[in-house]
Formats: sequence, structure tokens, C-alpha cells
Amino acid sequence: MKISTMTVFRQMISSKAFSHLKRLVSIYLTFFMFFSCIQNKKDVEKTQITRDTIMVPEKSTLSEDLENGSFFQNPHGFYVLLTTNDLIIFTKNTTDVTPKFMLHFIKENNTFDNYSFVFSDKELKTSFDSLKVARIRIPQNNFFKIRIGQYKSDENIWVQEFLPIEVRTNPLLKYANEFPLAPE
Repeated sequence: MKISTMTVFRQMISSKAFSHLKRLVSIYLTFFMFFSCIQNKKDVEKTQITRDTIMVPEKSTLSEDLENGSFFQNPHGFYVLLTTNDLIIFTKNTTDVTPKFMLHFIKENNTFDNYSFVFSDKELKTSFDSLKVARIRIPQNNFFKIRIGQYKSDENIWVQEFLPIEVRTNPLLKYANEFPLAPE
């Protein structure tokens, strides 16, 4: 008795093992397509951002920094962008930035370099009326943690600490069009 290839193939398809394998392949393909769509959306958003270049000091553009840096929001209405050489702070134009900003680069021995500043002294002139942006150069010496915040005289308004190594290595801390970079 001769068995055709098609008959053997049908028997394989109907087997429980092959049924389980088909289920795993379909689950895998579903996840692959889902994550591909998410990545494609992020790529499109990044492309839209990089079309708008805002010139900033050091021959760098804000859109390049957003694409390559690590980006997160704190609970106090500020966005922090950590690049290789700079710390860039964004906030809405309506946010009060008159209190002085604390910026400490903390060393392993718990001493720190004080880079505290007045926002207007570091503010960039941009074409976006809806945002205030300040850029601070990161020191080249050794530090392991950054402390940032705002204060008035002897009172802290808010303070946040973060480890640059954790921020830079977290793939979730990338700019994802949290606010529009186009004039409102």
C-alpha cells in the first residue's frame, strides 16, 4: 500500500505534538508582530522629531539629543534628558523656574561637586513658546549619582537622585513624544 506525502503531512498536522507546536508558533508570531508595530511607531515618532531641528550650543541639536539620550519625567513637572555630555531640563512655559536649581554630582565618598544654577542663566533660546529648556554641561570627573531639585533659601521644594548608569542602560527611558516639539 502506497501512502502519499499529503497523507503523511495530514497525519502530522492532526497529531497533538504538532498541534502544540502550531500554537507556539502562532503565539510567537503574534508577539513578534505586536512588538514590531510598537517599534515601528517609535521609529516614526523619532523621524517626525528629527525633522524639527532646534539649534543649541555645542553644534548639537535638541532632536539628536532626544534620539540618543536617556529621557524621563519627574513628578514635579520637569523632564530630564541625560546625554553623554549634558543634562538638559525641559518644562512647560508656565512652570515656575525662579527658585534656584540644585545640581550635585555625587562621588563614591559621598562628597559632591555643586553645579547648582539659576534656570535663566542656563536657558536655551528656542523657537518653542510652550517649553523652557536649560542645558548644563556634565563634569568629566568621576561621579556615580546625580541629585537634582529646586530650593528656596533653606527649604527644598523637591529633590530627586538617580544613577546615570541605570538611566543610560534602561531601554524604556527613551523619548517617546511625551510632549510635542512643535510650536503650539
